[in-house]
Amino acid sequence: MGIRYDDILMTSDVRKGRLRIYKSTLHRLNDPKAIQLLVNPASKVIAIRSADDLDSRRHTLPVSRFLAPGGGDVDLYCYYLVRDMQAAFPEIAEGYSYRLHGFLQEKDNMVCFPISSLDEIKKIGAAEENDG
Repeated sequence: MGIRYDDILMTSDVRKGRLRIYKSTLHRLNDPKAIQLLVNPASKVIAIRSADDLDSRRHTLPVSRFLAPGGGDVDLYCYYLVRDMQAAFPEIAEGYSYRLHGFLQEKDNMVCFPISSLDEIKKIGAAEENDG
C-alpha cells in the first residue's frame, strides 16, 4: 500500500455518470497532461495513473484549467463507465454520490482508491421524496 494523504480524493455521481478528480489529487501525480483510469473488480480498486502522450489509452486533461489560479477539478462524464463500475462494485448504489479517499503509489505515479473507502455524500432526489 502507498502513502495516504487527506487530499487524494475523487467523487462519483451515479445519476450524472460523472467522476470528479480533485485538483489536489492531480497535484499528487505531478499535474499530468494525461491520465489512465484503471478499474480492478477483483481487488476492488479504482486507480488513476499518469500517462504519457504516446499512450493510446490515455485521457487528455485540460491542464490549463486546473493549473490556473483558482482552477477547478476535472470532471469526466462517462455514463457507461460509471454503470460498469456500479455493476462491478455492488457497494455503488443507484442514485447516490460517493467520495473516495485514496493513497499515492509514487513508484507507479498512480493514486489508488479502494472501494472500501466509499463515503456516501447524499441520496439524489431524497429531498423531493421527503417533501412530497
